[in-house]
Amino acid sequence: MAMEARGYRGSEGRTKLRVLRFTSVDYQAFLFYLVIIIIFFSLRN
Repeated sequence: MAMEARGYRGSEGRTKLRVLRFTSVDYQAFLFYLVIIIIFFSLRN
């Protein structure tokens, strides 16, 4: 009730929460960096 009295309108001009999900591009990037890390550590020894 207090928020309505102050003129709060929740839907107009407010940001929305967007749920992030892993896509195939995310998995490809993860695998790419994992391979780079494995190569880096294998070349160190």
